[in-house]
Amino acid sequence: MVDDVETRIRTALTRSAVLWIGAPGGRLHAAWFARASDQDGTCLVISGAGEQELPVLPDPCEVVLRQRDNRTPTGPLAAHVELIGAHDPRWDTCVADLVAAKQGVPSAAQLRRWRTTAKIWAVTPRAPDLLTPAG
Repeated sequence: MVDDVETRIRTALTRSAVLWIGAPGGRLHAAWFARASDQDGTCLVISGAGEQELPVLPDPCEVVLRQRDNRTPTGPLAAHVELIGAHDPRWDTCVADLVAAKQGVPSAAQLRRWRTTAKIWAVTPRAPDLLTPAG
């Protein structure tokens, strides 16, 4: 079962661009994401600064991924969450991944806003923590 869930997670992170995320047992928020190029199985979510509005994400948080081909949900899953700050050495790589995945290239002004007011979250869903099937 875990291997099947891990495969579904990898597939969803590769072929989808939207997940649902929030505090365990709380309201889930739809959010676009980018795959992290330097961390297998991790996706990047940006909030604030003219982007999607999300609450502060606890660690662990809860995510539901969707299979793009048939829209089958995977989850809810527990996920490790890490806030990537503007002074983190990974910031520029994360921004490059987000820019590559974003529909429409952000302007220079928007990229400056990201640096000063946005939050970038590294989110890593974990198959062994499968909670319940989504319905």
